[in-house]
Amino acid sequence: MPTLDPIKRRKQNCENQKRWRQRQIDELRRLTTALDKSNSHVKVLEVESGQLRGALRNALAEISRLRKANGALKRQVQNSLSQVRSPSKKTDREWGTNYRLPVMFPENQRPMVELIEVDGSDSSKNGLASKKKQLLSGVSGSDESDGDWKSIVIMDEDDEENEQDELFEQARRFETTRERTSYLAGHKQAETPSGTESFALDDDVVEYPQILIDDTTVPDLHHRNGQGEGALQEVDGVHPGADPIYFNWPTDSILGGTGAIWQRMTNFPDTTRISKHILAVQNVLSGAFAQLIQRPSVDCERIVAETFAWLIRSAWPSCESCFKMMTVYRHIYLFELFRSFPCPVTYNKLHPFYRPTALQLTVPHSPAIDWLPWPAMRDRVIQMQNQTNVDVDQLCLASLEHTVIEPEPSFSSGADQGPDVHVTFRIWDMYLLERAGGGSFPSTSMTMTHNPASPDLQALAKVYNLPFQDITRLRIDAPFYNMFPDTYLPGCTSGCQIVPLDVEYKEHLEYPSDLTLASVHRLERRVQEWLNVLGREKID
Repeated sequence: MPTLDPIKRRKQNCENQKRWRQRQIDELRRLTTALDKSNSHVKVLEVESGQLRGALRNALAEISRLRKANGALKRQVQNSLSQVRSPSKKTDREWGTNYRLPVMFPENQRPMVELIEVDGSDSSKNGLASKKKQLLSGVSGSDESDGDWKSIVIMDEDDEENEQDELFEQARRFETTRERTSYLAGHKQAETPSGTESFALDDDVVEYPQILIDDTTVPDLHHRNGQGEGALQEVDGVHPGADPIYFNWPTDSILGGTGAIWQRMTNFPDTTRISKHILAVQNVLSGAFAQLIQRPSVDCERIVAETFAWLIRSAWPSCESCFKMMTVYRHIYLFELFRSFPCPVTYNKLHPFYRPTALQLTVPHSPAIDWLPWPAMRDRVIQMQNQTNVDVDQLCLASLEHTVIEPEPSFSSGADQGPDVHVTFRIWDMYLLERAGGGSFPSTSMTMTHNPASPDLQALAKVYNLPFQDITRLRIDAPFYNMFPDTYLPGCTSGCQIVPLDVEYKEHLEYPSDLTLASVHRLERRVQEWLNVLGREKID
């Protein structure tokens, strides 16, 4: 009870303070005890975590050991099969021989391969001569062997270093013995040691300098030794975005190290979504290799075209129509054809900008990097990938978003002179303009390019001299380098003023999709269905 006596009030206040302090002390002790228990639990978890990490390291070491043992066992089996097939201990595998390339990933054990000539007389000794198949039927050339995809011979991994040294030595000798350099619209023209130009245009393809490429079908592997009238032009200098190395790289030197196509371009342990789809296609084609090598070239091209269409629509569907409008779709398809069947014919079909550089052939890298149309940019990204954590998917997306077209020089004067040639536009904005103008993009896998039908886009390209289907005029806008400053290259950078197009039609370029196991299984079934259908058509 409250009291008015001062002495009693002081005593009551003292008792209240004692009880409050005691409650605080009890609460502090309770919290201290809980904290001690939490610390003890954390220590137990840390010990368990350390034990789990050790177990994981041991498991990874065991997996690595098993993979090495598996690779050694595969090589022993291959050597045993080779000895059984060839009593004379000479390599006599031919295209008709029924064997399969090993799975390319994840063991990192893909064997080196080399393309060599096979003498049919040796094969006849063991009954293989009658089974020899020509994968390229009807290829024109000065020699019967010019149009033949050579036999693939498995090489030991120990030969890899010697092979690369020989590759560089061949390239160096070729560079020192060249007598002249040809140019195609500003690009150096490679020559073979025999003096013939190794870059041949297809019979049904308009030369690369044209603004619009009229061919919209899948090209076959037929090629010609000559060039069309006016296709070659002697000019001074190399295109600023070009890497002179690969222009001087003779076809036979690249084929001397064909194993690099698999070892360096499909065997890099990254998590890039586009790359995982590329590797999935390569693995599926490898599984069907024994059937593919017995098919004519047109069937192989059809299969690769269908798998490439699956790749684009599964990995990055939002880029398909824009790729077809700027003809990049066709060029990347030809590169994937070369990646799947590396030979002189598929190599000669590559645009000079898409021919592999020395770095692409000697350094393992994410296969999505090979899609970039600038060789110097590809080399720069390959050099960066082990030093910085480069998101190749984001890099490809940003490069397409910020790709612009360099206008062709205007030679008009006076009142007839058009707008300032230093003004240009983003390719993606031009694609949206085509969409807004009612352009109908083909959805079939056999259609590789799309010629613009929008009157607005046609007028824009004509007024500003924009050859947006000529990949030699592609440049990168400055905002790209804000995201990837280490990739800056003066030759790939646009010096024009970029003018945005206000287009009502809106469509966003989406981030690439991840790979799913169900999608890969569907691709495997479709490839087998295509092979069966093509087989029935051949019988009919």
